[in-house]
Amino acid sequence: MKDIKFVLASKSPRRRQLLSRLDLNFEVYPSQVDESKYSNENPREHVMKLAEMKAKEVFDDFNSKRVLVLAADTIVSFKEEILEKPESLEEAENMLERLRGSEHEVITGICLLEKNGQDYSTIIDFETTEVFMRDFSKDELKGYINSHEPLGKAGAYAIQGLGSLLVKKIDGSYFNVVGLPLSLLGEKLSDRGLGILEYQIYSS
Repeated sequence: MKDIKFVLASKSPRRRQLLSRLDLNFEVYPSQVDESKYSNENPREHVMKLAEMKAKEVFDDFNSKRVLVLAADTIVSFKEEILEKPESLEEAENMLERLRGSEHEVITGICLLEKNGQDYSTIIDFETTEVFMRDFSKDELKGYINSHEPLGKAGAYAIQGLGSLLVKKIDGSYFNVVGLPLSLLGEKLSDRGLGILEYQIYSS
């Protein structure tokens, strides 16, 4: 990994924090793709398409001999309907009212674009986690809305913050709900001969 320019095509502080935990050297180069134009697609197709678009947009800006660009897109899917990031507290409250006491899916698409000399490769995949919400009270909902945490969060909650108090349990990857499925990422990097854990053998 040390000979590769590794680029995270995201402005998400959560993805940046998760990658930092892996002791990787990477640059942050946010994509400017307008995500709102593609909200009527199948949720799984939606996240993979957006992840690929984000990665390609950033990839074209780098002329390094060897570069690896990672992009991701995370959505909340409730009965196959994509719940976008709420633009107001009222919209956030309505979303959480729908999710209360129910099950929904968090789906993250990832795209890895690699250039090695004249060779190019693309990996696109997605991870799904089932999230079960508690039947939280109206006062709890009001308190959470008043925290303003739901704004800017897919599905109007953050599982790594106060929103964790609304979640009864999950089935699948926790990190996927945060915004980046680390196990899937590790698997795909390993498939390309860029395994993070394998690298530790030679760097110790």
